[in-house]
Amino acid sequence: MKLPLFIVALMALSACSAAALAKPEAIAAAPGSAAAPAAAEAHRTPTVTCRIELVRAAGSVVLTPKVAGRAGLQGFYELKLRKTGGNSSEVSQGGRFTLDRGGEITLGTNEIGLERGDRLRATLTIRDANDIVCRDDVAI
Repeated sequence: MKLPLFIVALMALSACSAAALAKPEAIAAAPGSAAAPAAAEAHRTPTVTCRIELVRAAGSVVLTPKVAGRAGLQGFYELKLRKTGGNSSEVSQGGRFTLDRGGEITLGTNEIGLERGDRLRATLTIRDANDIVCRDDVAI
């Protein structure tokens, strides 16, 4: 029993070390800090990437959350949208997903109307059975 637990712990430590060498973990950066990534840059782990794609149109923005990783990956997603300004609103959606052989899935599409002076913040959080594995945060 102790040997499988040791192997899992060793694998997790190796994955964390490889991620630290490739790119510092962006989830730990405070929003707005110098260490935080640019608004639309996805936060990554060694096996999962996620992002919120933005397409601006006249008077609105279309947000498309996506997750990518190895085929068969299962998890949960949550997308939170918060608009402030003339008409404020909050939207939250989420659910389970399983990545197919292509290794990427679109989790939905949302169109939000924006007027002059409105602000929008969108946060996509991807979880496995135990923890947050990816997060992307966009503010416009």
